[in-house]
Amino acid sequence: MSGLRQQSMPGCQELNKVSETEFDAVIVIKADPIKATFKLAGTLSDLDPLNGYTISGEGKASEAQAIPSLVRA
Repeated sequence: MSGLRQQSMPGCQELNKVSETEFDAVIVIKADPIKATFKLAGTLSDLDPLNGYTISGEGKASEAQAIPSLVRA
């Protein structure tokens, strides 16, 4: 997966490769006193191995809310 590592995503508890550009992750976010766990289906795009890539995905909150995300690394 083009260098994507669990430690590169704060709060990442699990990172599973689905394909060379797709992954599933479990992310835990804490904002005292609240702690939330999200499952994310992500995709890597704009791959430039020496400079970065774009991570995009969609997660589901425990309340079944869709949470779109886009991060440029």
